[in-house]
Amino acid sequence: MSAWRIVSPSTLDPERWDACVRANKREIFSEWWYWNAVCSGWQPWMKGDYEDVMALPIKRKWGIVPVMRTPLYVKWLEGDEDQLLRIVRAFVGIRCVHIPFEIDGATRKSFQELKLDSTWAPSKELAKNIRKAEGENPQFIESVSWDDFFSFMKQYHPYAWPQAQQKAMHKLYTNAHERGAGKIAGVKMQGHWAAMQFYICQHSKAYLIQNAVAPNWRNREPMPFLLNTLFRHWQQNDVPRTVNFMGSNNPGVARFNEKFGALSMHYWEIK
Repeated sequence: MSAWRIVSPSTLDPERWDACVRANKREIFSEWWYWNAVCSGWQPWMKGDYEDVMALPIKRKWGIVPVMRTPLYVKWLEGDEDQLLRIVRAFVGIRCVHIPFEIDGATRKSFQELKLDSTWAPSKELAKNIRKAEGENPQFIESVSWDDFFSFMKQYHPYAWPQAQQKAMHKLYTNAHERGAGKIAGVKMQGHWAAMQFYICQHSKAYLIQNAVAPNWRNREPMPFLLNTLFRHWQQNDVPRTVNFMGSNNPGVARFNEKFGALSMHYWEIK
């Protein structure tokens, strides 16, 4: 039986790592390129010769204190459940990690996921919001530049946006965009930016990474219009797709996501 072992990042074959993630039907945020974008230092684990792989966010704070913390933009850690739990439970230090399965003592968290197929259609409430947006003659912009998005986020991001998060998101966008997977869509109303959405599409899955809405346009429903336009476009391309809204534990945000037909799913936090 093949054994798990820690491997040196310098010896990894990124293509084989990512192929292993896909073969094991894991999420995009377990792929090598994604982790290198959002995590400054991580510990690679491998079973056999790329039979299975697992990325763990283990490093030392101030070069002394061991820390294991799920990085921003990674919803949960993935890998063999038994091996993952053995490592997490044996870890001594500062710990706050997320896993996709339930264990005793862990705190349940929520995210929303939509199965987008040919039968999908907006709910009556959502359709009403979209009609409201259409009254402003909205302009859907398929491809927004990073500079425009960054400026919009700096102005309208609803909570603190530390530089470390800014850098991680920029690197994630750059890496995803270079792969043809990362895009930013936007909506203008009366010539002004009203909403933007950074998303990643790959392997028939979409991940809604970050959005922002201009407060003075919020009541004109630009985000429902933007997402509906995206979803309709994906439908027309006839690609079965799962849309991960990447949140949220906030009841208001969860209700917004559920208007699209997304279902609340769960993962768990271990401290």
